[in-house]
Amino acid sequence: MVIAGQLALVVALAGALGAMAGNWAVAHGRRAPRLLARAHTITLVAVIAAFVVLEVALFTDDFAVKFVVEHHRSTTPALYTFTSAWAGLEGSLLLWAGIIVTFVFVVARRVRRTVTDGAPDELGAMAAAVMSSVAAFFLALVLFVSPTFVRVPQRAEGTGANPLLQDNLMMAIHPPLLYTGYVGFLVPCSFAVAALWRRERGPRWVLRTQTWAVVA
Repeated sequence: MVIAGQLALVVALAGALGAMAGNWAVAHGRRAPRLLARAHTITLVAVIAAFVVLEVALFTDDFAVKFVVEHHRSTTPALYTFTSAWAGLEGSLLLWAGIIVTFVFVVARRVRRTVTDGAPDELGAMAAAVMSSVAAFFLALVLFVSPTFVRVPQRAEGTGANPLLQDNLMMAIHPPLLYTGYVGFLVPCSFAVAALWRRERGPRWVLRTQTWAVVA
């Protein structure tokens, strides 16, 4: 499980860096190579795979994974076993990264469909590049700073989640909603940075991000 999770995150980080490079090229009027143009999809699939690996480790009581030992017990009900994935820092960062790459994927798809006067959407591409850089930062955190997948000697039982988080239904909805709101503001923020970088004046970037801000 540890190797599979780490491999998925390495692929995700490479994909995020590739997406950043591809969008940077488009933002400067160049054509991105096909692999880089699809990097958003690769990143999203890889992060989903990493999250699935973590959930499988939790549901199979794999107490050779440090995160499972520290935040799960074999007697934990199924719902709270699922929510244990974000009961600790490392899992929360993985969930945060997953939501970021999902937003990046949606924005990048819209950017690819947006054409202004027959030219690529350079403003949107720059914003997607900024978002991809943020995704790469969080993926680097869950790989190198607070790694989600760390092997420990096999144990017979885990310590379980923080008592305040155990059997708490709000854990099923509170962190995902909170993170989605925070990450949602990354979209207008990235368009603002893109407009500043390109020295664009006017409300165009604001109009493009109003719905994102309302949803967040």
